Amino acid sequence: MDRHLLVFEIRLDKPLRDASSRIGTTRVSIATLMIGTVTTPFHANEATFTLPPTSRYAIISETTSRWASGEASPKGCPAKELAELILPDVLGQTRHGMFWRGPNSAAIKFISQWVPEWLSDRMMSMGQGLDELAASKPQ
Repeated sequence: MDRHLLVFEIRLDKPLRDASSRIGTTRVSIATLMIGTVTTPFHANEATFTLPPTSRYAIISETTSRWASGEASPKGCPAKELAELILPDVLGQTRHGMFWRGPNSAAIKFISQWVPEWLSDRMMSMGQGLDELAASKPQ
C-alpha cells in the first residue's frame, strides 16, 4: 500500500490584500516571507539517536541519526543575520508581495516554480536512504 504525505500551504496574503482593498485601506502593506535555512541550537540538548537492531529502518540508521542530530541539515545563516535580511520587508521599506530571503531560498523558489513535481520529489529524497530502504524491503 502506498502512503502519501499531504501538505497544506496556507497563504493569507491574497485574501488580506483583497479585504484591505475592498474597505479602502491603503496603509496596509502585506509581505509574505519565504525564509531559507536558519542555524539554531535546536539539536543541542538532544540525546543520541538510536534505533533498535530489529527496526525496519536499521539499514539506514546512520542517515537517520545524522538528520536527527542536525548534522545532515542544510547549512543556514544565524538568526540575527536572517533578521537583518528580512527587517526592511517587515518594516514595509520594500515593496509588498512575496519575498524569498536567506540561504537556499532562491534554489527552493526556482525548484518550486520551474521543476516538475516528480523531479523535485526525487531531488529532495536523494541521500535520504530511501533507495536502500526500498531495496531491503522483505518480499
